[in-house]
Amino acid sequence: MPTLDEALAAFRRSRSAEITPLIIELGEAAGAAFTPPKERKNMAFHLAWLKTVETHPESLTWALSTLTTQLPKLMDGKEYAFGDQSDALAKRVEALEALNPDPRISTALIALADLSPHIVGFFDVMTAMGKALVKHADDATEAAVPEGFLQEDSDRDFDPAKLEWPKKATTSSAPAFRAKAKAPKSNEAELLQAVYDAPDADAPREVLSDFLQEHGDPRGEFIALQLREARGLASADEVARAQALVKQHGKTWLGGLRPALARAEMRRGFLWRIELAGSWSTKRWAEHAKDPMLSTVEALRTGTCVSKLVAPFLTSGAMKSLRIAPVGNQVLLDAVKASVLPRLDELSSLDPDSDDELAYLEGAKHIVALSWFNRVVGGRIKHWSPNLRNRLRRITAADTLTKASLFWSQLPALEVLTVGRALNIELRRDDERVVRATVLGAYGFADDWKGLAKSVKRIEIIGGKAYFERLRDSTLAKRKIELVLRSAPSGLITNPKG
Repeated sequence: MPTLDEALAAFRRSRSAEITPLIIELGEAAGAAFTPPKERKNMAFHLAWLKTVETHPESLTWALSTLTTQLPKLMDGKEYAFGDQSDALAKRVEALEALNPDPRISTALIALADLSPHIVGFFDVMTAMGKALVKHADDATEAAVPEGFLQEDSDRDFDPAKLEWPKKATTSSAPAFRAKAKAPKSNEAELLQAVYDAPDADAPREVLSDFLQEHGDPRGEFIALQLREARGLASADEVARAQALVKQHGKTWLGGLRPALARAEMRRGFLWRIELAGSWSTKRWAEHAKDPMLSTVEALRTGTCVSKLVAPFLTSGAMKSLRIAPVGNQVLLDAVKASVLPRLDELSSLDPDSDDELAYLEGAKHIVALSWFNRVVGGRIKHWSPNLRNRLRRITAADTLTKASLFWSQLPALEVLTVGRALNIELRRDDERVVRATVLGAYGFADDWKGLAKSVKRIEIIGGKAYFERLRDSTLAKRKIELVLRSAPSGLITNPKG
């Protein structure tokens, strides 16, 4: 296996895109032992980032993954409340441009351009990105730049048409150079496919985890930790370690799906739940809807994405593990009807009383759960057929405990009732003494716990330490209910575009 320096030297001679994947792989391995700066304040982190990029070559993989992290608001290089984060991002890109040619940089900048966050639309950022892209480009970079991304800026004498991109070499040392490498990525691709082919099985994930750890890839450790967590064997420190890994690397692990996502959550080392981003984030929706990574996803939410772009995710056949699908309008309902989703057993909707959805529910015997996220619409339940009422086992409804608890008497097969507002309060028919509540927001409502059954003896708060402390001072304490704080599960990835 060649060293990273050898691979970079070969790249600078050939500018061949064939070498780029190997450099990315070697860079990840080289950066495995790098300790990132721990500054908490934005300006301090920004200065540490710039210094690290300049003085620690092994930090580049980390630096690229945090390119838009903790950007301070700057004006003339100093932090001001009325400054702009684009100035800080431009400074970081300029620091990257100053480095020797490295295709990891152009690859990261293309990914940032594809994400299209608002901040990259500023001319100072775009100018810096244009120059850095050319400096670090391989011979495939120019074709990968999103159409219309680079725009002329007369004030800064920047004309994208005059950029001198590397040309495709007629001869290249890349094939001979690549032949010297053992190319473990080919084995990784095969092991990944084994996971996608059997998403319910742990064994393929364990094999992949071992392989990645042998090659210094932090995702191997993450998969192993999340498998332990799924089995209930992980300690609090191991869960915290898994979340630290996903915080550092999770956005990278989203791969090509990253531009299409507004939020994601991983379980057992792979995607488990995703929320889609708006249609402005990427032009490759058809490609994303067929991504093999979707094979492990069990829950899909529309997020800010329009229904016509959500529908292909349901109909492509890629989401073979999907259990929870969004409906709520005719486009999505038709997509669900036309889909082959062998695991589907729950629908999430904003209007569970619509005639079309009700007609589908009556005949869809595989649907045993419903989620409503704006209100409880229980008035028409009495009009549901006995078959439907006797079939539903799980309900998630947005209302008070008092109103939502009426479902217990209306749905005889109901096993789990989740009341979702600022909390997700989970009630189970098989154990009325214990209630689990996942904290969704910073603050709960005063009436969150009104209507709580007298049989409840224990409340477990998952995440939300501040809320837990407030709860201990509430009227619940007077009822002598045991209050327990549990750590939130690892795997959450917020703001993938950031």
